[in-house]
Amino acid sequence: MDKGILKNVSINFIGLILPTFVSLVTVPAYIHALGVERYGVVSLVWTLIGYFGILDLGMSMAAQNHISKALASGNADESARVFWSAFWLNLGTGIAGGLLCYVLVKLLAGRWRDVSWGLVVLAIPLGYYFWTVVKPH
Repeated sequence: MDKGILKNVSINFIGLILPTFVSLVTVPAYIHALGVERYGVVSLVWTLIGYFGILDLGMSMAAQNHISKALASGNADESARVFWSAFWLNLGTGIAGGLLCYVLVKLLAGRWRDVSWGLVVLAIPLGYYFWTVVKPH
């Protein structure tokens, strides 16, 4: 087997396995620092952001590619057209996902009556922070 291929396979394998070992160390520290309920909210927010990343449908990478090609060829109008098309499409899917989340929460909220409002209030800014600052893309 070629050494370059073996090296790349090894690096990819380490990249898949390493986060598991890192989380084995960091999750207990998170739980100790935040408490079980707050860590549950944080992990739920991370999970939702990961799932809503599916709504991107590759639009970010495709828009970057087309905008780069348009700018390289000196076509600023095409670049602006692609940017605004991607913006409105992402805004629309984001609103649709938010509405879906809202409806699901309204339907399921009666089942979790013992959730404190402090955790609900904590989840909103956490979601915004992780979506805008630590977006997984």
